Amino acid sequence: MKSKGTILTVDWDFFVPENPLWDMGHNESLLFLKVLWAMRMHLANDMKTNGHESGFWAWVMSWADVRRAKLTASDSHAYAFPVAHNAQRVILVDAHHDCWPVKGDGVGCHDWGRAWLDRDPTREIIWIHPDDDYHDNYPLPKEVIGRVKEVPYKAAVMPEVKVDAVHVCRSGCWTPPWLDGAFNDFLDEIERRVGLGPVELLQTDDWDPTQPRWTDKEFGWFMKQHEEQQKAIEEFTNRR
Repeated sequence: MKSKGTILTVDWDFFVPENPLWDMGHNESLLFLKVLWAMRMHLANDMKTNGHESGFWAWVMSWADVRRAKLTASDSHAYAFPVAHNAQRVILVDAHHDCWPVKGDGVGCHDWGRAWLDRDPTREIIWIHPDDDYHDNYPLPKEVIGRVKEVPYKAAVMPEVKVDAVHVCRSGCWTPPWLDGAFNDFLDEIERRVGLGPVELLQTDDWDPTQPRWTDKEFGWFMKQHEEQQKAIEEFTNRR
């Protein structure tokens, strides 16, 4: 079956810059999704959005016809692979290109784009990446150069295009629980501003992207514990 159509897939980590010094060798597991964030509370005042989420959907609507697009959401970006199974073009808004070499039989969040390209030599990806100092840490593999067009967000001049599906993922193993509320606001805006919805969830239970991982009370408790630990460390250091 010949590929056709265009999908737009947006990774929330596009809006959440991560200094490489903060990288913990992430992978998709419940450990990284929920547990380890409690040990990263020292980043709560630094790991914020870059502000590009404000006005993003208005920008999309300036070049994309999404009036009949199907809206889906997941936590893992690997779910973009089945969403795009019959598409000819993927417009990828992401901090990463997701085109690393495929190893094994499964498709993951890091290689779904490569697996998708490999199934049809005429397919293409337009990768809209953030304008930050961290982009150079994710160079394209030489095998996909020419089939993946890199476009910096601020310099993006997009062709008018009909979009058949819109997919949004949270990438919760890379983006912190204290931004879950902002992610849900971002997702809700698609329904309010763009008129799409209701959203079809491709993952549920522990991986439900619309389910906040922490309550406000839990966040406050984790922050208090972090502040007390920092105070104890400072007192110990000053005694030496």
